[in-house]
Amino acid sequence: MFLKLDGLGQDYVIRLKSNRKLLYHNKWTMATELRNRRKGKVKTNVIYRGKNHEAYLSHVKVQITASRKDIYLVLVYGITEHPMMLATNKEIRSREDVVKVARIYFSRWKIEEYFRCKKQMFRFENFRVRKLSAINALNFYITLCMAFLAHISMKPETNALKVSIIHEADPVKEKVHFYYYRLAKGICGILSYAKEGIRLWFRTGRPAYRQLCLKLTV
Repeated sequence: MFLKLDGLGQDYVIRLKSNRKLLYHNKWTMATELRNRRKGKVKTNVIYRGKNHEAYLSHVKVQITASRKDIYLVLVYGITEHPMMLATNKEIRSREDVVKVARIYFSRWKIEEYFRCKKQMFRFENFRVRKLSAINALNFYITLCMAFLAHISMKPETNALKVSIIHEADPVKEKVHFYYYRLAKGICGILSYAKEGIRLWFRTGRPAYRQLCLKLTV
């Protein structure tokens, strides 16, 4: 995977497993050994799984895989039981660069929450269509719904529409970082009152003659 990313010229930040070996001072060393030798010296705050955490960061230049290209091992202490080990080919020259790499990785949790919400709230994995074109169409319309939720979530806390939707959702927690679930639930609750569909809001066009006509030929 690392060789493929190097071949594509892509920047990356990848979390390493505990059995990963790295080349450090021309010697293959377990990543966990390098992790245990150091302590985080750079203090910063990161958002991990919707909560704000105080983390301590450290980094060391190493090499990985057969390419023997220099990369950086970024170590994150104080969040999980075992310090996180992140591999990146982005250049690190200052403490600001270390913090940037760590926050790039933690930003991925918002993406994970997005797909999780997409599957849970809209049951995206529980569809019956089989053709790829139908699956793509279904995904397109669900993505539009997710975009609408994102648009509402970015509105200020005093916005009347946002307040009404969240009130209808009747949430347990007062404040969260990810509003998609309660917004989707609130909108679902509001639309549940619409027993007649869209006919009460929009006048639909109807043909002038709806009776079946038969043409006889003698």
